[in-house]
Amino acid sequence: MAIFLLILSLLGGLALAGAAAPTTPRAELAFVGVDHGLPQLFVVGADGAERRQLTSGSGSNTTPVWSPDGRRIAFIHRDGADSQVYVMNADGTSQRRLTTDPGSHASPAWSPDGREVVFVATRDGESQIVAVNENGTRRDLTRPPGDRRNPAWSPDGRLIAFQSKAGSGPFALFVMGADGTNLRQVPTPSFGLQPDVTSFAWLPDGRLAYTNRSGTAQESLAVTNLDGTGQRFLGTASSPAWSPDGRRLAFVLSRVGGAQIDVRNSGGGTPVRLTDPLVISVRPTWSPDGRQIAFLIIDGGTVTLTVMDADGTHKRSLGSVYGDLSARPVFSWRPR
Repeated sequence: MAIFLLILSLLGGLALAGAAAPTTPRAELAFVGVDHGLPQLFVVGADGAERRQLTSGSGSNTTPVWSPDGRRIAFIHRDGADSQVYVMNADGTSQRRLTTDPGSHASPAWSPDGREVVFVATRDGESQIVAVNENGTRRDLTRPPGDRRNPAWSPDGRLIAFQSKAGSGPFALFVMGADGTNLRQVPTPSFGLQPDVTSFAWLPDGRLAYTNRSGTAQESLAVTNLDGTGQRFLGTASSPAWSPDGRRLAFVLSRVGGAQIDVRNSGGGTPVRLTDPLVISVRPTWSPDGRQIAFLIIDGGTVTLTVMDADGTHKRSLGSVYGDLSARPVFSWRPR
């Protein structure tokens, strides 16, 4: 009888162990807030819980970008005239500088394998695309002259796209190999008044979405293959954000009363408005699992980080953020 009970106990323990569900990391966002008048980095759960501060002290800290494994955060630290690229653990420990050259450093972006950070280095009026690993080894990917902005790795890590212009001309869209070779311009015909690329985003399938300035307060959105084939005009919109599976597109439309976030299927169809038409809602960003969208609400001088379900329901405020929206990104999702 005792042996029988022991066997039952062991089988029950095995059943419980087999039924235990694997733990899923909490959905979190890093963002730029203000502490004692200075921009600092914080992390908060998508449910608004467990807000914690990661940086402090003198100088400003902005543009938090998670590493692909979610264990580190790259960011920009400014103290005085110079700004440098830093990296730290996800809990704010082990903060270390990756760049040392004088000048301005901006727009950090991790490679998909997490081995390098690409960024824009500006000195004496010239902006170049540079990559650095965590040992501080630097690779200059472009050469003067030029004004470069917003480098972004392709999903497979083989290419880097960025905006560039010469002199006072408009910005164009370029792509190059991750080693800086095979630089070429991506054809981006304008569907409006000016061939000035204001933003772009990689699609999961390796195409590029881009916006051209189509008027004084409007932008036109299109997608294209890198060689300019397959051009498709998607409408008047800004801040395109593709869902992780590439099936849905969130974007901003300016309407009477404010700017609202809409979402539509990538293949077409009628857009669905997700946000209040009487407030200004910008910068939609999908969660890694595609179930939620984070965005910013601008109300006078206050900017609030907000999260909603992907259908526009269950909106919740996560608190105010740093008001300088030119320091992109102001917030970012932690990878799954």
